[in-house]
Amino acid sequence: MAYPELREHYRADDKELKLASGARIVFAFAETAGDVERKFRGGYQSAFILVDEAQQFTEAELQDFKMAARWTKQDVGIPEGFCKLVLLFNPGGKSADYLRRIFWTKQYTTREEPQSYAFMHVFGWDNYEWFRGQVQISEHNFYQLPSATRFQMFITETSEGRKYDAFPESIRAGYLLGSFDHFEGQYFAGAWDAQKCVLPTSMVNRIIQPWWTRWMAQDWAFAEHAAHYWFASGKVAPSKWMELFGGRCEHAMDIVIAYREMVVTNVPESDLALQIAGLTPIDERPQISRFFLSEDAFGKRAKQPGGAHTVGEQLRAVLNRYELPSPEPADQNRVMGWRFMYNCLRQAHLAGSNVSDERALQGPAFFVSAECPQAISNIPMAIRAEDDPDDVERIAGALWEDVCDGLRYGLHSMLNPKSKAPRDVRAQELYNSIQGTNTTDVMTSRAMAMAKFKEQEMSTTRVGRPRWRD
Repeated sequence: MAYPELREHYRADDKELKLASGARIVFAFAETAGDVERKFRGGYQSAFILVDEAQQFTEAELQDFKMAARWTKQDVGIPEGFCKLVLLFNPGGKSADYLRRIFWTKQYTTREEPQSYAFMHVFGWDNYEWFRGQVQISEHNFYQLPSATRFQMFITETSEGRKYDAFPESIRAGYLLGSFDHFEGQYFAGAWDAQKCVLPTSMVNRIIQPWWTRWMAQDWAFAEHAAHYWFASGKVAPSKWMELFGGRCEHAMDIVIAYREMVVTNVPESDLALQIAGLTPIDERPQISRFFLSEDAFGKRAKQPGGAHTVGEQLRAVLNRYELPSPEPADQNRVMGWRFMYNCLRQAHLAGSNVSDERALQGPAFFVSAECPQAISNIPMAIRAEDDPDDVERIAGALWEDVCDGLRYGLHSMLNPKSKAPRDVRAQELYNSIQGTNTTDVMTSRAMAMAKFKEQEMSTTRVGRPRWRD
């Protein structure tokens, strides 16, 4: 113990230090959302709350912590704004979209006050402990050096820095450079690359032809997010592909483009349908062939009053008056849908390269128009589920989950692939997704994850190779 004089003040049963001044330092933990709610909504109140690994909590749980950052004892004389909630986190995790929005992109809601938030971006080369014993420099002199000099020392003279610098670029960006767009557990790591998967509006208009198939898909919600997308799909001749994207190709390429989006909250069903119709040009409406809608909108899971029309029926009543198709239940197979979306994004990487016939036949290339900013921002936020690495984590209310579900419904329901990616591909993705600062912990986590992956594979029936419609 670094400060043995504090031992007499530590109460093991309550896990707290009670100091002579009457102040307490409480070491609390919570394993479930119920623990967080019970302890911090009505239990704890503290002048300062420090949350370690804050990315492992949901936005709702972080708000519960925030509620407990208060001190009501008037005799202490605490000034307004004195109480603080300190979140210590790495990019990623369950609250990735919230933390990114608040501290990185600073996209505050109308009720959030920007002055209430402050962010300090700390890197590995800012911590002398990584250099201690490996670099001949005193702690005082270390902190006198400019950041760029410490960075070069970190990646060339320390074991931890060399390890991070050698990671693949997508992982290196998150762990070494602190990118909020690349982090541990990203489901679409290796598939999503905005430079390759996003097309400018002018290019989208050149690619989509009048005879292409068009459709819509939506992940419906009222209090959360209704994420609605318009899609177009068709074949591109080799000469046209090379003209548009460069590289070399001798096989017609299948392309899917999400070319328009609408993401709203608290919009009644009739108004929602009117907004969909309003965003669909009149001459385009007859071309929309199908509309895939999440199954809860058909009353299968939604808590709707007895005897009321389902959300799907209410949308249909309005959409049909505007020559738009009736909604139909989307394909709900999560793992198959995510795998297909991953592979389609991966096919978009073929742009500008020499494409073999075998690779060209591995599925359509999925691109997102620059007109879909929510899709562009939220696809990289999707994280792997803790209990099934082939699935995406379910985070109630998370914008990225609703957006990605809407895209998944559109791709998987319309194109209907038949199986997962090859086992070795999924195993390698899972292995690469587990990163960290402690080599021993990383290797242990990887071994456990691979063992669980193997067990899950052995317990399911193997299916055939994926096939796509022309």
